[in-house]
Amino acid sequence: MLTLVICPLNKLPERGFTLLELLLVLFIMSLISALVVPRLSNTLGTVDAAFARDEVFTQINALGYKALHQGRGFVLQQYPPPPAADSDTAAPPTAPLPLELPEGWALYSAKPIYFFANGACSGGELLISFQAAQYRVSLDPPFCQAH
Repeated sequence: MLTLVICPLNKLPERGFTLLELLLVLFIMSLISALVVPRLSNTLGTVDAAFARDEVFTQINALGYKALHQGRGFVLQQYPPPPAADSDTAAPPTAPLPLELPEGWALYSAKPIYFFANGACSGGELLISFQAAQYRVSLDPPFCQAH
């Protein structure tokens, strides 16, 4: 037997979310994004600095090869080199280093590190700095590889 059920128009089944539920979800999503986005931008800066540091290490590791390839030695003590003082008291000019460091990076060594024309190096301690970060690198002869 078939029965017919009639629903009044004002008693339709409820579907969807209330405005309050939607606003609560939007508030929670904006709160989460406000906490996460600054950390992501901070992480991006850290990653960029790590890539630049690796580029500096790669250029330091290539100095011995460049000395061998160009057939002349280099002296690494400070990069970028200090501005030249008065020409009467300045030290004799040396061959420029074949380095192109990213903007803001600097190298310093207490003792000069010599890269000879045969590709070997004298070794030493090198201080690499960028903004507040500093890296101390030991270059061991004869290959002087930064790690």
